[in-house]
Amino acid sequence: MIWKRTVPAMAEAGMVLDADRTMLELFCSTAANVEDLEDDLAENGYSIDTPNGLRQPSPSWSQLRQARETLVKIAIQLGLSPKSRKQLGIVSEDTDGFEGDFKQ
Repeated sequence: MIWKRTVPAMAEAGMVLDADRTMLELFCSTAANVEDLEDDLAENGYSIDTPNGLRQPSPSWSQLRQARETLVKIAIQLGLSPKSRKQLGIVSEDTDGFEGDFKQ
């Protein structure tokens, strides 16, 4: 799903090279990990009970934070943030109507 959503948009903007395939795969697998960790936290909560009865943050919480940081770093490398697109000289027009989702 992430690949099908991300790669065509990048290709349309002229941002995809064969050399980027490994980085794109890493981006998509990291994004999938983020989604899985978010699902785990939604289902199991942000804290767990330890064997001695104390509560501590779920390991999934720290894994999610780390995965999100990694995802952002990869996204920047791929030109998937407004700032990185500007630095790369990529000016794109919003043609998908997505900006309308934020209008009230």
